[in-house]
Amino acid sequence: SQRDQPQASAHDRAQAFGDLGTALLGAKYLDAAEPALLNAAALEPTNMRWPYYLGHLYRAKSDIPSAAAQFERALTLAPSDVPTLVWLSDIYIGEGRTDQAEPFVQRALALDARSVAALYHAGRLALARTDYDTAIRQFEAALVIDGTATAIHYPLGMAYRGHTTKVVFDFDK
Repeated sequence: SQRDQPQASAHDRAQAFGDLGTALLGAKYLDAAEPALLNAAALEPTNMRWPYYLGHLYRAKSDIPSAAAQFERALTLAPSDVPTLVWLSDIYIGEGRTDQAEPFVQRALALDARSVAALYHAGRLALARTDYDTAIRQFEAALVIDGTATAIHYPLGMAYRGHTTKVVFDFDK
């Protein structure tokens, strides 16, 4: 294998380690995948794929600070990578760090206005701000693009509920 061939180029060895690491990651052998992906990243430090996959590995291990650090590293290597922007925003939103998530969601939408994941996260951010109208617009826009994105239905329902409650309370004034 290329991993064991010292005469192989760093790129070829990194690719071999990366292939092994991503296969193990996909099979959920997280502890075995980690050293393979770390080796790939060490051999090819300018390839954003390795920190991106390490971000997913650490996310799967619930090591959120390491996951965020790896996604941030991937973004320094590929600042226009929409999936990385979305995953990093997902981590920040999950931690309640919505102010940190916002610029990543906005960058993702500026790069791909039809990104269902970015629209979903924009809706989540609006919902966190209790901006129900914006949340509804973002969630509905995502569902227009991908009607099978069932994960959007619950937060959309929460946005409708918040909007209805707000309208009722505003009407009482």
